[in-house]
Amino acid sequence: MNSNLKYEEPDLLFNLKQNNGKAFEEVYERYAGELYPFILSKVKVKEITEEIIQDIFISLWENKDSLEIHTSLKSYLFSAAKYKVLNYIRSEKVYKKYALHFALFLVEHYQNSGETLLELHDLEAEIEKIISKLPERCRDAFRMSRMEDMDLDEISEKMGISKRTVENYITRSLKLLRQELINYSPLIILWFRYWEKLQ
Repeated sequence: MNSNLKYEEPDLLFNLKQNNGKAFEEVYERYAGELYPFILSKVKVKEITEEIIQDIFISLWENKDSLEIHTSLKSYLFSAAKYKVLNYIRSEKVYKKYALHFALFLVEHYQNSGETLLELHDLEAEIEKIISKLPERCRDAFRMSRMEDMDLDEISEKMGISKRTVENYITRSLKLLRQELINYSPLIILWFRYWEKLQ
């Protein structure tokens, strides 16, 4: 086959599903350049834009066998871009919300506590270790709530369970964290109680 041959979109999708690397290369060449300015306008960071584009096309290749596209390949890729941009923005907002609250609290109450700063540095790793002890469904609900900023309705729909069950999972997760973090400084405990209030 002539490597310069340009596929029509239906043929492009068909050949992609047939594990055709040339078709995949053409999809990338055809649409990556269009996705770039759209994503960059939302996330404002060149490196993040490039990572999102890479993720989109890796996902496209890995899931090519099960692709069900009812519009156009371009529309599908832009929908994927919107989804990944939304996840990025959401995660950034969550991080900034907690980071700002924590930083302000730290400045106000523990300006001269080097030990506390070390605890803060280790807290994220400790929380991850504790969360890993939870049952999978419980852990997933907690991550969606606290790491992905999803509300109870969204988690309930995504997991196919009742809101009450989601609440129980989150309560169980918080109880375990509270027990495991008992030896941390008062700052950690107070901040953790603030976290609990978000339930």
